[in-house]
Amino acid sequence: MYKPKISDRKLEELVNFASGWEPREYPELSKNIRTLKSVEKALLPHIRDVDYFVNWIGRKKPKRYSRKSIIVDEYLIYVPYHYSIDDCGIYFRVGELWRDFQVFAGFVYNALENSRILWILADESDVQALKLRRLYKAPASLICSLFIEYIVFHYAHGVAHHVFEDLAYVLEAMGRGKYSLIMARDEEEYCRYVAFTTLEKYMPGVLARSRKAERLISIFYPMIPEFEWRRVESMNFATTKLLYVYYGTYKSDGIQPKISGRINEGINLMFKLLWKNHYTFEEDAIELKTKPLVQRIYLTRL
Repeated sequence: MYKPKISDRKLEELVNFASGWEPREYPELSKNIRTLKSVEKALLPHIRDVDYFVNWIGRKKPKRYSRKSIIVDEYLIYVPYHYSIDDCGIYFRVGELWRDFQVFAGFVYNALENSRILWILADESDVQALKLRRLYKAPASLICSLFIEYIVFHYAHGVAHHVFEDLAYVLEAMGRGKYSLIMARDEEEYCRYVAFTTLEKYMPGVLARSRKAERLISIFYPMIPEFEWRRVESMNFATTKLLYVYYGTYKSDGIQPKISGRINEGINLMFKLLWKNHYTFEEDAIELKTKPLVQRIYLTRL
């Protein structure tokens, strides 16, 4: 089970804060975030609304993903190459994602207004507390910094689905299984676990220099007025804690970030090896007659 690296008492304080929080309008943030409608034309080159997505949205998740199903999460859709070699890839559900980010940004801004919560988020470090206070006073920088970490968190979740598919493909070739190897619930929780641990491990400054962050921002930047890399500061020491209580307490979406005891050590070990290949080196482990995953990242309005 993933949990932030703070004491149970401090985590309880964050949970209590999240459980009592209510969204409201923050004019300081709103002027640094465009509406989706106002930038839809600029996003069009990245939008790919696949007709059959409509048939999957709102449908109850299968007990196990298969070559007969796509993966529909709240903020993204993953189309396995087992299902369609032409449409496979990660599709961010831009409407759901952008609405959620605006709420999450307000949640973060309110947390930074609270001196006790800010101190917990800063790991009781004067240097990190000073950085959070500086970001609170500079909403444009806060939005730029926060969105990179928010979108990389969700991107890591999508890549994890892809790694599970590649793992199944390898074992299928060996005659030792078929897609998918684990239950859908276990896969979702594992992907959430990977998203948290990946974001948490980033060294300060690395995300702002990474190709994956640059690639993701190139898709989303019209939504953030005058996005500039110089405004980006590492704050993942706080973002991981805030995402943890936001999804686990405020939204209570029911997806626990954990590796189920039903997942054997062999699968876990192979996943870690393939994950490094995909996420760190950005190289496809399985050669298919299609573009690599890093070129198969889209937006969908569905």
